[in-house]
Amino acid sequence: MKALTVLSPHFDDSVLSCGGQLWQAGRAGTPLRVLTLFAGPPPVPLPSFAAEQHRMWGDPPDANALRRAEDVTAHLRLGCAELHHLAPPDAVYRVGPRGEPLYGSEGAIFGELHGAEAALAQRLTDLVRPLLLRGTVLAPLGIGHHVDHQLAHAVGRRL
Repeated sequence: MKALTVLSPHFDDSVLSCGGQLWQAGRAGTPLRVLTLFAGPPPVPLPSFAAEQHRMWGDPPDANALRRAEDVTAHLRLGCAELHHLAPPDAVYRVGPRGEPLYGSEGAIFGELHGAEAALAQRLTDLVRPLLLRGTVLAPLGIGHHVDHQLAHAVGRRL
């Protein structure tokens, strides 16, 4: 029985991109592991673009906890109980050394990787490597060139 590890950039990406494969693998008894790469909590205070996003979502008191809970529920329904939510936060939350947002607009998160994050793909690879199951690794590509999807793809290529 071949194992399956999915590198999910965000909480919902593995379910939305690979939900059918996860369900089939779970039904077949295949060992499954989903590694959500960007699941860490946001900084306080929120960067301005992230605060705008939270307002569009109705200002939930803890959007990260809500998304995490939804992720756990969705994966359990698909038969995948082994989830790892890693510490780096979503791109909208990441800030530079002086607290400046690295991705302060929609155009930025769907653009090129910020120069301050040049080594992030390798750091993520080092973080993920010991968590891999022996077998297939999926790194779903998202539509739109999101920087977190670019990083997940780079990690998948390194592995």
